[in-house]
Amino acid sequence: MAISSAFSLPCENSTGGIVNIWLTDKANVSSFTLSGSAYNAITMVSSAVFYSYQFEQDTAEYKETVSRENYSTVVNHELEFYLTKMNTTQRDALQDLIDSSVCGVVAIAQDANGNKWVIGYSEEQGLARPLKVQSMEGTTGKAFTDGNGSSVMLASSDTEKARVFTGTVPV
Repeated sequence: MAISSAFSLPCENSTGGIVNIWLTDKANVSSFTLSGSAYNAITMVSSAVFYSYQFEQDTAEYKETVSRENYSTVVNHELEFYLTKMNTTQRDALQDLIDSSVCGVVAIAQDANGNKWVIGYSEEQGLARPLKVQSMEGTTGKAFTDGNGSSVMLASSDTEKARVFTGTVPV
């Protein structure tokens, strides 16, 4: 492979952060349709859908780390978010994530620039390298003004960077 395109610095805002996260079990996804270098459609199993995970504002981040070793490229994907207020509803949602991590999940994370990133699925690996719970940390806090909630980190390793999804998320 060789460099086949240039990159020009865009003359526009580049806002940080994630504004929406949708998750589904990897077993719910049949495939994504690739158009150019972006996905434009999802084929779901039967009537399966993605579920919205609402998080505390300015607490969600998607991060990719690319490394090379022994002529191989590894892309580590991390999706982190904070669910406010520990309670039974939050506990059940987090337990669902833990249980789904046995086989893995696929995420679509929309950034503050409007890009929707597919994480846990790739052209090279398909559904073989889905996201799984890397860590969760919950706290009630100590003082009345302390945070009360849980930080969630989902992660996977793959051989290519995440792709943008231009279609409508099936919810």
